Amino acid sequence: MKKLLAMLLAAAMTIGTASVALADGADRVSSMSELKQAVEQAPDHVPTVITLTGAISEVRTKDIVTIPAEKNIILDMAGHSITVDSSFSGRPFVNNGSFTIKGNGTVDVSDAGANGYGTVNNYGTLVVEDGYYVNLKESNASNFYNRNGGTATFINPTIAGGGGCIATEVNTKTEIHGGTYSNETYPAIENRGDMLITAGTFT
Repeated sequence: MKKLLAMLLAAAMTIGTASVALADGADRVSSMSELKQAVEQAPDHVPTVITLTGAISEVRTKDIVTIPAEKNIILDMAGHSITVDSSFSGRPFVNNGSFTIKGNGTVDVSDAGANGYGTVNNYGTLVVEDGYYVNLKESNASNFYNRNGGTATFINPTIAGGGGCIATEVNTKTEIHGGTYSNETYPAIENRGDMLITAGTFT
């Protein structure tokens, strides 16, 4: 009986360690293609951390990363940046699942000019913690777009430029808890759904 209990305890500890390893993120990537592959290989419905090991530059339209509905991805920018090339069109990320961006990094699509719409097209559950996100006013597009059915939470990011910082469609839930949001042309925040703002600076 003691031997059986010991075996069960060892198995439980092994499973627990594996779960922590997934949560702590063994996935380290240095390109959008590696990031795509890490997203595809992530186990369904398990929070999986993917960490940047350096700056990713000259991202093209074909490099856009889509998070499927069954994935739970936590992107740790680790202080690094993602920038696009001049031919890029759109937003580098489309989220249909659960997607968190953290790690005080930068996503800058301004090199694409009017075709650099911003950072994320969100149809799922999005969390943005800190970081700097920028596009040009010529894009006439909001950097983050919370689409019909989406949920988005912003915690202390800095978002600048574009045709607004955050836009939401009907049937969305959005929360803003601090951060800096600035735009020269349109309202920094354009809301058509349910929104809670507890703190932040809006220009």
